Amino acid sequence: MTEDMVALRLAALRGVGVVRLPTIVVKADLLEGRLVDVLPGWAPQPGIIHAVFPSRRGLLPAVRTLLDFLGTEYAALSRKDMS
Repeated sequence: MTEDMVALRLAALRGVGVVRLPTIVVKADLLEGRLVDVLPGWAPQPGIIHAVFPSRRGLLPAVRTLLDFLGTEYAALSRKDMS
């Protein structure tokens, strides 16, 4: 058991078992046929995301923009799941 995406990807490529990884990590492997999507169309429910930063004081505008974006996107996903 590991949370190391590289190790999980390599294990799947070696036929050790089934893994759940972000598409971006395995996209090339799927396109080249090295891996197979065993649950096409399935996606996990969005979960909680934590953003950790030292202080709101002196927060870079880019970081503030990212936090606002994440808040908006996750709120939209939550509303979509409830409908």
